[in-house]
Amino acid sequence: ALVISSSVFPTPEKTIFLEWIPAFIAFSNSPIDTTSAPDPIFLNSLSKVRFELDFTEKHIRESLEGAIKEVHERLLDIGNKKEEVLLREFGTTLIAAVLWGGNRLTVANVGDSRAILCRKSMSSEGIANWRAKPMSVDHTLYRSDEKTRIGKTKGKVIAGSNGDRRIIPCSEDYPTSVVKEQKLALAMSRSLGHVILSKYGVSQDPEFISTYVQNDDILILASDGLWSMMTNEEVLQIAIAQTNPQYVARALAREVEKRCNTKRVKSDNTTILVIKIDYLQTVEVKVDTATDKDELSESGSEDDGGDTR
Repeated sequence: ALVISSSVFPTPEKTIFLEWIPAFIAFSNSPIDTTSAPDPIFLNSLSKVRFELDFTEKHIRESLEGAIKEVHERLLDIGNKKEEVLLREFGTTLIAAVLWGGNRLTVANVGDSRAILCRKSMSSEGIANWRAKPMSVDHTLYRSDEKTRIGKTKGKVIAGSNGDRRIIPCSEDYPTSVVKEQKLALAMSRSLGHVILSKYGVSQDPEFISTYVQNDDILILASDGLWSMMTNEEVLQIAIAQTNPQYVARALAREVEKRCNTKRVKSDNTTILVIKIDYLQTVEVKVDTATDKDELSESGSEDDGGDTR
């Protein structure tokens, strides 16, 4: 099932069956015009893909890239038709996960949404030890590789009013007064649907991380409304205290709200998806490239999870 959700709880807004491949996608924003929300665009694009038993890591990534590209282009097309600049420059992050091959997980990330995989291991004394395994790397302007990439474009990285880094268009095209008036500043290096900033270094290209999964793993996808208030370890502790994934999502949402109230800060819009992996089957996966061969021949041990990027 392909589950799409832009709500704070993991109740699917739309569900469609794609063979037996489960995929989970979270967006951080939806345009003010709800008819242009990214959810159905992504769903329609990915639903065109026919997943076969002999698909590969390359096939999964290309399918996700194609769906993400279609969302980006559709949002740009919609934004270009808006008369008001503040409605045109309306983007969204994306974090998507696909379970495939029986016990493989591939996560695609654009922006500062995040995915973690909570995994349990047993000590020799029979004690359960949990750890939070990062399944994405935030696209922030503090990453040296992202700052270098943007430096090769017409975009400029500056310090915002509160000290955080932001990307803006070059002053030759957009004077400082126009940047402030039209709010042409973004605190992340990648995002979908930015009509103007996509021309100045804000990329729509996803990054991928793949690993092996096992029964009892807990996968959490969420936008930065969660991660700006809680660490991976704090999210892990709440996740393992509940058995029902929906209860986990509700507990995380309540904790974010409580912390915002305590700090007297405005809460960010938040999407939280919690998936408990409790049934896996082994499927023979076709290897058709040297890259795939290296990736899929990993043992997926407890130490490294057989990660590929």
